[in-house]
Amino acid sequence: SVVMGSGVKDLLISISSYGMVILNTRYL
Repeated sequence: SVVMGSGVKDLLISISSYGMVILNTRYL
């Protein structure tokens, strides 16, 4: 359960950082 929660947090962090990259490339 704890490992699953940390995995979800890592997934959300990777998705949000990937989204920031898309926003940056879209505005550049």
